[in-house]
Amino acid sequence: MSFTRTSNGLANQCLFYNVDAVVFTEGGNISWSIEDIYSDEYNEKAIDIIFWRKLFNRFTDHLNLKFKAVGSKATVNAIALEIESNNISTVIAAMDSEFDELYNRKVNSSNVLYTRGYSWENDVWNADITVSILEDLSGEEIDKNTINDCIQQFHSEIIEGVYADAILFGSNKSFLPRKGHLKCVECSNNSMPKIKPEFLENLLSENGLKRKQIQSFGKTKKINSQQHCYGHLLNDFHYHLVRYISNTVLKIKVINKDLLENMAISKFDQMMPNEMLEYYKKIVTNTVPNKTYKQSTLRDTTAHS
Repeated sequence: MSFTRTSNGLANQCLFYNVDAVVFTEGGNISWSIEDIYSDEYNEKAIDIIFWRKLFNRFTDHLNLKFKAVGSKATVNAIALEIESNNISTVIAAMDSEFDELYNRKVNSSNVLYTRGYSWENDVWNADITVSILEDLSGEEIDKNTINDCIQQFHSEIIEGVYADAILFGSNKSFLPRKGHLKCVECSNNSMPKIKPEFLENLLSENGLKRKQIQSFGKTKKINSQQHCYGHLLNDFHYHLVRYISNTVLKIKVINKDLLENMAISKFDQMMPNEMLEYYKKIVTNTVPNKTYKQSTLRDTTAHS
């Protein structure tokens, strides 16, 4: 299938799938360019699709949507700019927030959606969901205090790294490693995962950042590690926490990471905190296809009354 390499071609992709709109997300095995997207290249499966589909199914079950994962956020952002520039109503771009709001980089369109936190991982993972997954896996009650203490320790020890990450993001750089991010976490089959403070200390020196500088910036901007920590790092920390508890306490030797992520998203759908529910309901129901459907339904109801 081939599409015209213009914004009109992008807008008309919905016609080839007989859907109300095409939703582009990050993720998948291949990272496609915007030119590839015009030619209908995309990843059929991605964890990001699972996350966003859950939200659309929850808040807009009347819409018929086609989901496409395109790999990098840069490509989704390029699609978002096309949506904004050409007022495209049949395409939706959904992506991680990262620190875009902090630097006023978000694309302004009701058809461009962002996660509430840095990424979907930040919105999904918390102590309650971690405990619930472990209890489902084991059929046993889990010591919630142990889980809470480990997670709180992680956040208290990573927070300066998150502050530094936010500062460097403004210069299109990062502090926490995007490749090999687990270098800053001690992961062992014999102990809870925990941050390596000496690794973060070395990163501060390498980047010429002062502790007083990053603390002032982070506190002024109201940055917190739950919402703003690099998503892959947070996700992998929770994976290793679940793995440790499973191995040592529950005697479950194998934990599949992909399955765990799917379980976490399903739990999030069931246990979504109120602030998350309100946020996602607002942005999903505010998309143009959803508003158009509601207006059409209202007109039909009025016509037959």
